[in-house]
Amino acid sequence: MLKIDPEFRALIPPLSPEERSGLEADIVRDGRATVPLIVWRDPDSEPIECDVTECKYCAEGYGVMPQPEHPTFEMGDGIWVCERCEHGVAEVEWPVTLIDGHNRYEICQAHGLPYTTQLAPEWIETIDDAKIWILQTSLNRRNLDNLTRIGLARQLEPLLAAKAKETQEATRAANQSRRTEDGSRIAPALAPKKSGEQDRHARETVAQAAAAAGVSHATYTAGKAVLDHGVPALQEKVKAKQVSISAAADIATLPRPEQAKVVALSDKEILARAKEIRSQKTEVRRQERVDNLVKIANGNRPLDTVARRYPVVYADPPWRYEHAETESRAIENQYPTMALDEICALPLSTITTPDAILFMWVTSPKLEEGMRVVREWGFTYRTCAVWDKEKIGMGYYFRQAHELLLVATKGSMPTPPPAARPSSVLRAIRGEHSAKPEEMRTMIEHMYPELPRVELFCRTPKDGWGVWGNQS
Repeated sequence: MLKIDPEFRALIPPLSPEERSGLEADIVRDGRATVPLIVWRDPDSEPIECDVTECKYCAEGYGVMPQPEHPTFEMGDGIWVCERCEHGVAEVEWPVTLIDGHNRYEICQAHGLPYTTQLAPEWIETIDDAKIWILQTSLNRRNLDNLTRIGLARQLEPLLAAKAKETQEATRAANQSRRTEDGSRIAPALAPKKSGEQDRHARETVAQAAAAAGVSHATYTAGKAVLDHGVPALQEKVKAKQVSISAAADIATLPRPEQAKVVALSDKEILARAKEIRSQKTEVRRQERVDNLVKIANGNRPLDTVARRYPVVYADPPWRYEHAETESRAIENQYPTMALDEICALPLSTITTPDAILFMWVTSPKLEEGMRVVREWGFTYRTCAVWDKEKIGMGYYFRQAHELLLVATKGSMPTPPPAARPSSVLRAIRGEHSAKPEEMRTMIEHMYPELPRVELFCRTPKDGWGVWGNQS
């Protein structure tokens, strides 16, 4: 007996009218469904009752006793067996549920055409297993748009999570079991999972779902937002590939009446509106992070010689050079220098907020050492700027006319807004030994006007800046 489960059927995305029409034409032409329907037998289901009313062996006189008026049968190994003569009289039939081929089944039923069935893989033991198989099979359809694929993967996500949890708990139970002195096994109560472990498993499940949909994590997240909050007209535009998923996710943040107005615009206008919304959201998030950094910076007690913690650090370390081309150019003659290990050992963590950015000067010969300092201070290198000194200097391989400003961050430091991002090349005539162009401090102020700033090894203090160290 073939059953149709409405819950299973609802998981399968419908065919387009053209696809349905083409499939129907093929089946009618062939006079049957050439591809078997996939059916699943629930291991917990009961067999279909035996409809045999008499045993042909008994009716033919097998044995010495006449056939009873109401013969009884019991289920053997896949067959119904006559209790009197112990002959098999019929195969045992089980109810099966259709899990693939619903469209073929409906067409065959409508035209009275035959079809064949095939049992689903043996690993499908539960209803959730069957749902996973249905969704994964549907995701293999190449003609599905990405939003539909994300919708399928989204239904797959909790099923995968439950399956993973079941496997993890079974593994933990096995690992935590212990033996008593006589060798018997005792399984202790399972320790609750830590929140960090739960978060990791949740991320892994989302990654699995995104991979099943064939999209990136960001696209998967955006697609879910469109499905959750987007008006139907917006979703249809995404499915028709008139609007990207990321743009639609931005539009979906608007109230539904406003979304309807935007969707009525041209595709170009919709994209422009999405960019405007995204820009506004980015600025709001950035401002929230900046405000939080200001609170952190202003809410700490004095540490060492610095009376606060800073999210913006500007540093010009007094690098020590092994050689000087002339005694007049020797660094030690200009200001006290520090060994690399001494610079690395400076307690930057005591004067910086958890989220911070570092602007640090380094000359070409000291680039490798500069990268070490960045790491030792707890930052990660991001990019650099170049100071064109407009005057040629000394050098063993090239006569140096530039200096590098390394940019590194730690934590979740916000980037400057687009309008405040300067050119990566600063042109300013070199001044006295080691002095850096004032324009750079001005640039940093423009990049982060709201945040407290500190200058390490400061030569000339400036209003609005904290200082630490002195080269003068």
